[in-house]
Amino acid sequence: MTNTMLRPVLASIMLLMVLLDGRAQNIPLYIENPTPGTEAVRIMGNNTWLSFYDGILYDGFLWNNSGYIGLGTSHLNSFGRLSFYTYGQERMSITPGGNIGIGTSVPAYKLHVDASGVAIHGKSTSNYGLYGYSSGQIGIYGYSNASGSAGIFGQSAYIGVEGITNAGSTDGGRQGIRGDNHGSATGFAGYFYGNVGVTGTLTKGAGSFKIDHPLDPENKYLSHSFVESPDMKNFYDGMIITDGSGNAHVILPDWFVALNKDFRYQLTVIDQFAQAIVSEKIMTNSFSIKTNVPGVEVSWQVTATRKDAYAEQHRIPVEEYKPAKERGKYLHPDAFGQPMEKAVDFRNHQKSIEPDH
Repeated sequence: MTNTMLRPVLASIMLLMVLLDGRAQNIPLYIENPTPGTEAVRIMGNNTWLSFYDGILYDGFLWNNSGYIGLGTSHLNSFGRLSFYTYGQERMSITPGGNIGIGTSVPAYKLHVDASGVAIHGKSTSNYGLYGYSSGQIGIYGYSNASGSAGIFGQSAYIGVEGITNAGSTDGGRQGIRGDNHGSATGFAGYFYGNVGVTGTLTKGAGSFKIDHPLDPENKYLSHSFVESPDMKNFYDGMIITDGSGNAHVILPDWFVALNKDFRYQLTVIDQFAQAIVSEKIMTNSFSIKTNVPGVEVSWQVTATRKDAYAEQHRIPVEEYKPAKERGKYLHPDAFGQPMEKAVDFRNHQKSIEPDH
């Protein structure tokens, strides 16, 4: 910092000393000699030095050396707090321990912001607007206790909220994004308004569809459970009428054999007593039906097991032993009359508690 640059700074400081020191009301400039051995004022040129401090070990100081400006206090108790004021009110403070408070004079964290509006606004034109990192806990924690509000809200023209686990992590329970409803039977750990895409395997305790009731959509819901199977099953069905010779040929999609294996058949004749058989099994994306009399309407169903590349590499184990750290614990402890402390992921429930405010 050059001497020219220091002039307005020095002028402001001198004026502030005149205005604030009651003993200087009738004196243009008042400087009281400090305790011997301490520095009260130093103004130098060439090497650029500005220094104001008093007391033992730089009790309160303002100094400059080669463009580096220091402002602070060395007190190790509550008197060592450094405060900044505007319009007669404290706006920011720094505690002796280094906590910074904006809107609060008693910051409990390294950066503690207390406001009635937006507390922190981060904006970047080319990188992260806000970045949080922790080597042992939560990188960014958002909390709200207001009804209808959100602890963390993300909005974007592409991805609103994105969660990614560390590539090198070997923890089988790692989660890119986690939702926790604290085991409540009502409400949701995650709610999606729109389509949901999952490229991997979806694991769940149960499943259903829920729609507005077709007969009373304003007052009722209608729900059905999913059809489950230990295999990756596909279901196909249809109706067909046999010809004058009692034959019918069912044409399947051209990808049917490429996708499926282990075919199973079911035939049901409609509106008359007749016999029906599968006369030719599935070979080239089709199969044949024959009835003992002509002109029979037949309801057919074919089930098959997926054999595509993804399915072959990701078969779902029907039975498996729990890992050692999960034995004696439950996915749904309440269903077995057990306390929540016996939940497999109870440690994660513990993490989602309200922090000190």
